[in-house]
Amino acid sequence: MARFYVLSVEPTLFGDAALVREWGRWGRSGRRRLDLYRGLDEAAEALEHWLLRKTRRGYRIRTAAGDNEPESDEERGA
Repeated sequence: MARFYVLSVEPTLFGDAALVREWGRWGRSGRRRLDLYRGLDEAAEALEHWLLRKTRRGYRIRTAAGDNEPESDEERGA
C-alpha cells in the first residue's frame, strides 16, 4: 500500500511555530494536523521526534527539492 507522511514546520499568524503533519494514501485525500509550539526550537525538536518515529516504521525521507535522489547510475541500480 502506497502511503505518505509529510512533516513541516511553519510560522503561525501569532509568531509561534506549528508542526504540520499530513498523512494518508497516495491518490486519496489524507489527514492533516497542526501542533502548536511557543517557538521554532520546540517545533524543530518535535519534528525530529516524529521523523525518527516514522523512519523506524519504514517511511523513507524525501525532500521537496529532491536532493535525496541517487546521483550516479550505480546508486540507481542501473
